Amino acid sequence: MEPSSEWALDYAEGACRLARMFGEGDEKVLFYLERYQPGDNFSIVVAGAPFEKFARSDVRIQFGESGELREEDVIEADLGRFSPALMISRSTLDEVEDPESRDAKTAKTDADLEPSNPFDLFGQQISPQYEAAVEFVAIESKRRGRVVLETGSLGEPMKAMRKCTDDLISTWGIDIQAHRSLTRRVLIKGDSLGWVRDSDYPTDLIRKGMQGLIYFRLNVDEEGKPTSCNIQRSTRPEEFDRIVCDRLLERAELIPALNAEGTPIESIFQGAVFFTIPN
Repeated sequence: MEPSSEWALDYAEGACRLARMFGEGDEKVLFYLERYQPGDNFSIVVAGAPFEKFARSDVRIQFGESGELREEDVIEADLGRFSPALMISRSTLDEVEDPESRDAKTAKTDADLEPSNPFDLFGQQISPQYEAAVEFVAIESKRRGRVVLETGSLGEPMKAMRKCTDDLISTWGIDIQAHRSLTRRVLIKGDSLGWVRDSDYPTDLIRKGMQGLIYFRLNVDEEGKPTSCNIQRSTRPEEFDRIVCDRLLERAELIPALNAEGTPIESIFQGAVFFTIPN
């Protein structure tokens, strides 16, 4: 499918969104990437009639000729006239190592968390040259076919996205330069499973069959205590947003970030909560 609009970059309050339309008429497709901080990760949304019979358990995506066709975890969403919508909550242009997830899973006690070599919390592993070489995005269903969006080179759009996310973090009240050389990011203390529980699911929304995906950011002080909660993106209803922030500020237990000298500093912790109908 050929593009039917220019790229649009939205400087939202908690995220940067890079969007474009493809196709014409009833077959028009909305495509966007959304990023919540500098780095390689983003969420993806594709929406429109060509995806009507795609099953969320049967979706693969490919970025450019050199990219691998890989399976993704997909959530179904409703974007009004652009429906159905498929949302991939965490992806990259290529496979990269994710030290944040690895550290969060293995961290148990302060004794396990001695400072290591400085690293850039907002580092980027995928090069601008690789981004520039990506000229299409393909979304495929084994049973329902393949939709190819002819994006053209993603070099300039992703460059604009990086500037947007750099500008974004300057509003968060953290020391940006210190986060270019942390020896430890904010980590989960113990287990995060009890932070938001099934019992927190609003009963009226269960009765209505409503589910929600909420991306959040916590500001975390030098003692590991969350001091504020911001919803960066949500499928709504807003009651989900309120419950997530209330429970996280009450229950989240975290281990503070360390700067290059190994001193605790104020930092951020980002994550997502998915409210799904309990069995």
